[in-house]
Amino acid sequence: DASSSGYIENVNTIQFGPFTADVGYVSGIGLFDSYGVGSGNLLMYARLATPRVLQNGDIFQFTAGNIDILFG
Repeated sequence: DASSSGYIENVNTIQFGPFTADVGYVSGIGLFDSYGVGSGNLLMYARLATPRVLQNGDIFQFTAGNIDILFG
């Protein structure tokens, strides 16, 4: 329970793509307070344990339980 422990994780798979063009090198993720691309404020970020080069047709995803956030 995030309200008492300060810990949350994604309960569903979060998926981006399939991409229709080459994206390039991805080394981290960010959490923003807006849904719109290129808008809002960056609230937190993290480096990926395994950076990737995303190309046309690729799908980039985080399966359930693989994004962990601790508010403290």
